[in-house]
Amino acid sequence: GFILDQYGVMHDGVKPLPGASRAVEELLRRGKEIVILSNSTRRSTSTSRKLEKLGFPTSKFAGIMTAGEHAWHSIRSSLDADR
Repeated sequence: GFILDQYGVMHDGVKPLPGASRAVEELLRRGKEIVILSNSTRRSTSTSRKLEKLGFPTSKFAGIMTAGEHAWHSIRSSLDADR
């Protein structure tokens, strides 16, 4: 499988980078798993929606993890443990 960052690898924040969509499609066609790993402060669902709008088939990805998602889960676990 492949772990990809999004900003600067797949897109520039506005549009896909040249060849990125084609490369992702080729990896998927070859049966490779793709996980997006990003230091974005956004939650994974927000990142998924953004990538979809840019034309990336996120439903075919094995997962998306962002720093924001990890922080949300960590805070949530801490709060639940205190109850």
